[in-house]
Amino acid sequence: TPTHLTFLKKWSWQKVEKMLDLKDNVVEDAKIVQQQIKLYTNIPLSKGDILRRKNLEAIVITSPQNLYYFSGFTGGEGLLVFTSEKKYIIVDGRYTIQAKEQANGFEVIQYSVLPYKISADMGFDKIGFEDKTISYNDFKMMSHAMPAVTTIGVSDELNEYRKVKNEEECKNIRHAEHIGDMAFEHILPFIKPGITEREIALELEFFMKKQGASAYKNHEK
Repeated sequence: TPTHLTFLKKWSWQKVEKMLDLKDNVVEDAKIVQQQIKLYTNIPLSKGDILRRKNLEAIVITSPQNLYYFSGFTGGEGLLVFTSEKKYIIVDGRYTIQAKEQANGFEVIQYSVLPYKISADMGFDKIGFEDKTISYNDFKMMSHAMPAVTTIGVSDELNEYRKVKNEEECKNIRHAEHIGDMAFEHILPFIKPGITEREIALELEFFMKKQGASAYKNHEK
């Protein structure tokens, strides 16, 4: 019912308010929170704790969401390779220009056969990879291209790295929640007997995108 939906909406927003500390009053530990944000913001992964803790020479990132998160690249296909000194993005010819425009600070490498072969040719003995998201087929290709390389899963460490949000991420979360609030108010009068779920979904998506919402394209497949 609308009453239940309104309650859930308010409850959800109160949770987000608490998480992001959006209230006007200044909390006592605000300085500590800001110090933590400053500590983790804009620290390149190649110079972070993951490589040292796992005694790795490189980290290979393959998931579309982390390709985007760590580089800004929205193509959805490719590899990121972080070492202690450099950052690489390996893509095929379709995405070379896009990678150069979006992945600031990364050396762009174009592949024609297997991207894992290029990372293997870099001469690593021990690398980290996304063990929680890589497909079985991709893992087989990686293992075949790097038979002598030791692979260590670092998905949990990457997720830990992402838990601390910087100011820009908090701003984006607030903006997304605001769009959600507007969409909620917009769609309620639209829900009537006889209307299909598809029609509601299309109206909701159209309205939210008009307000500036965007879904990462690989999540829409």
